[in-house]
Amino acid sequence: MCDVITTVDMHSGGSPMRIITSGIPEIVGKTYKERFEYVTTKLDYVREFLCYEPRGYRYMTCILPVLPDDEADLGVIFIAATLYLPMCGEALTCFARYAVDKNLVNMTTPETKIDIQCPCGIVTCHVDCTNGKAGKVRLESVPCYLHSSDIQLVLDNDVNVTVDLLYGGAYYVIVSCYELQKKLSMENFRVLEALSYDVTVKMRKYVKEKYQEDNRPFICGTIVRSHVRNSNSSEHFVNVGEMLINRGYCGSATMSRATLDYFQGHLNIGESRVYNSIVTNEGTTATVLRTANYGNKKAVIIGIQGIGFYTGKHEFTFEHSDNLKNGFLVK
Repeated sequence: MCDVITTVDMHSGGSPMRIITSGIPEIVGKTYKERFEYVTTKLDYVREFLCYEPRGYRYMTCILPVLPDDEADLGVIFIAATLYLPMCGEALTCFARYAVDKNLVNMTTPETKIDIQCPCGIVTCHVDCTNGKAGKVRLESVPCYLHSSDIQLVLDNDVNVTVDLLYGGAYYVIVSCYELQKKLSMENFRVLEALSYDVTVKMRKYVKEKYQEDNRPFICGTIVRSHVRNSNSSEHFVNVGEMLINRGYCGSATMSRATLDYFQGHLNIGESRVYNSIVTNEGTTATVLRTANYGNKKAVIIGIQGIGFYTGKHEFTFEHSDNLKNGFLVK
């Protein structure tokens, strides 16, 4: 393990992002997939070192640049405290701006196009570039689709809920606050946290019983959405992984929500809706850009936009005599 790891920190919509800039050993692998597997198996200490306390905290997401395959310009791996994310839209809005600012790609005006390889596939980013400076970023998703709908789950409090399973670069369960019998507000933060995680746990059990391992979707988390579906904006609460409450709008969750709205007839091709986080009241506009295919399933490409802001730089150190050198996670 290296004694020093440096980072540039940013945020998008209030979600903290940490771009790793140096201190990582050589990442072995001939392909992006092999390099991803090497990081998750041989360099997993980086996740604990940067995401755990005392250097990080459980809601931190780290961005590790890696070599992409030939068809992409750049590659990244998303590292959260308890899992490796298949997709993170807020992280991409930060990294795309950073990539232009640090000359990882050649800037073109008025827009720089970057194809970034992620675990979910290649996401196209369009970075606004004015007066030699990068700004807002528009993302074009991988094909997003409705995996299954009207799934019945029974929660620990004996409440029966009907949920949908969507893919927006990652698999999310979407449940209405009406189903949970709770108001979607910050005064219910802890209740929503517990209930949404229970939904995630129950859905993971459901797919384990229903699907073979090689065809089983990995449930990234649960989105609690507002009950109203016919307005120009909508709120949500996103619980990722093991009780990681997203501060911002959550890009992949927003892509999943727009996909559900399309397949249920609430959005058409070319139409947009603003999706806001109840935690920070920050949101993003999602647009259904065009139809696509995901294998033999009908899918759509969702566009979202956002911007990453710089918050600082860090030089994190590692002392071998420190009993807490690897970090710790408060659950």
